[in-house]
Amino acid sequence: MRNYFILFLCLFQGVLFGQWQDVGGGTNNSSHGMCVWNGQLVNVGSFNNPCGKVATWDESAWSCLGGGVGLVGRAAIEWNGNLVVVGDFWNNFQPCTGCNGIGVWDGSTWTPLGTGFNNDVLCLAIWNGDLVAGGDFTEADGQPCSRVARWDGTTWQPIGSPADFDNDIRCMIEFEGEFWVGGDFNNAGGCSACDGLVKWNGTNWVGGDSGVDIQGGVDSTVRGTFC
Repeated sequence: MRNYFILFLCLFQGVLFGQWQDVGGGTNNSSHGMCVWNGQLVNVGSFNNPCGKVATWDESAWSCLGGGVGLVGRAAIEWNGNLVVVGDFWNNFQPCTGCNGIGVWDGSTWTPLGTGFNNDVLCLAIWNGDLVAGGDFTEADGQPCSRVARWDGTTWQPIGSPADFDNDIRCMIEFEGEFWVGGDFNNAGGCSACDGLVKWNGTNWVGGDSGVDIQGGVDSTVRGTFC
């Protein structure tokens, strides 16, 4: 009787709450980021099957975007109607010539955005209509830039001082008109209490006891998807 009762509970749960479903056979390695672009789900990660690190799902099948991107796709976002993908492809396996850590897919080809970055790009956000990239880089368009940069329509520009962050930025979002970032850093712009989570006030990065209502910051890495 007990076994029948357990079976009934499992079936009831499946009917009431639904079940996880296979999505085209899935991928053969990790997924690191998703977004919606052109009415399709975009998945980026470390996989090489069904596609090379980036694939779109149209509710029936996966599709590849050219030859895909580099070693790892870390994040994707829709921007000005195009798809922007970033990741670990600043030194090899670039989707296009000059796509150093970032590539723009227009529906048929990959193109660079500036000359890109000198190390991994880990996250993307839209702030005041501008595209912002964050990660482990210390140069953008060949100029000093500590881990976060804004595309001004022509070149990548640092937000704040080019040496503000002492470690990776892993997630970013605009919230109530302000720009927030999280990551592995223990210091931002000389703010020793700015551990892992800060916001830009237009002049400085503020955090810890002075702006984000988290005394002393947070005690470990902030990483994930802000939404």
